[in-house]
Amino acid sequence: MSHHGGVGHESDDTTSFVLRPPNPQAAVPPQPVVRTPEPEPEPELEPEPEAVPEVLPEAGVGGLVAGRYRLLAKLGHGGMGTVWRAKDETMDREVAVKEPRVPDRLPERERANAFERMRREARAAARLDHPAVVEVHDVAVVDGRPWIVMELVHGALARRRPPGGHARRA
Repeated sequence: MSHHGGVGHESDDTTSFVLRPPNPQAAVPPQPVVRTPEPEPEPELEPEPEAVPEVLPEAGVGGLVAGRYRLLAKLGHGGMGTVWRAKDETMDREVAVKEPRVPDRLPERERANAFERMRREARAAARLDHPAVVEVHDVAVVDGRPWIVMELVHGALARRRPPGGHARRA
């Protein structure tokens, strides 16, 4: 410890920076409360035309997710969700869209937490760049549910591949 800035020279000696309680006489007098008039209410606007839903109810073939991903065919489904072949109408390319699933019996708060965790994991996966990892293009959140948009990889089913065989990217 340096001895150049303080008064004492031992570890328990005080320094020139002594803390003192505040001076009650120097307190700032209370400020008067100034009330501002409440703003005039804004005139009501005409209701906007009914928006096109981001995803069709009971999404299926032909459904539009987030206004840009047209579902073309179901590729598969399982305990974690359904994967669709879809067309990104903005970028004019085919993609895979995963519709994650959580059990209906979960309370709403746990469902929301699960969907948020899926969204974060998809964002983390989007940062990866490796030939053995599918590229994540987007996470579209519709009604609080994430839809994970990924690179569409064409190839043989894993059980039909020879040992050590690889799928070719489209």
